[in-house]
Amino acid sequence: MAALIQRFGMTTRVAPAKAPWQNAMCKRHGAVLAEIMTATIQSAQIEEAADMELAGHAITSAKNLSAGRYGTCSRTRVFIREA
Repeated sequence: MAALIQRFGMTTRVAPAKAPWQNAMCKRHGAVLAEIMTATIQSAQIEEAADMELAGHAITSAKNLSAGRYGTCSRTRVFIREA
C-alpha cells in the first residue's frame, strides 16, 4: 500500500483510534457511496458478482462527476479538465 500511495504522489495521515472524527471526510464519502450502492442493488435487483462490480464502477464514476461545494467535480479537480 505504501508503494502505491507513493507512486500516485499521495500523502497519508494516521488518525488515532480514540479520535475517529479525524477521518470524518472519508467516512462521510464512504457512507454516501454505501447508500447509493444499497439503493442501486435493491432497485436493479443485483445478485451476480460481475453486476455488483459494474455497479460499483458506475456509482463511483457518477459520484466523482457530481459537483462539490466548490462548483467542480472530483474528476475535474484531479485531472484539471472538464469530464
